Amino acid sequence: MENARLITETREALEQQTATAEVLQVINASPGDLAPVFDAMLDKATDLCAAQQGALWTYDGENLHAVAIRGAPPAYAAFLTQGPHKPIRCNDVCSPASG
Repeated sequence: MENARLITETREALEQQTATAEVLQVINASPGDLAPVFDAMLDKATDLCAAQQGALWTYDGENLHAVAIRGAPPAYAAFLTQGPHKPIRCNDVCSPASG
């Protein structure tokens, strides 16, 4: 049982290191152009997480911007890319009920 866990952990670590190396190659090949870097980051993240959908966001201190999207239905992807979007802050939705 312990061997199986160690093999799984080793495989996962190798997958993560490989993904990191591939993103670093894209960074090296795309000086000044962040779009391919964001695409590679999201591709690797969704692969590692076995996710069917994903979005990568940047934050400029005030707004969120979707910079890469994978697997989203076209209408939702269009909505995400037409931002910027204001982040939801806990104070906006988590205030205690007044009694």
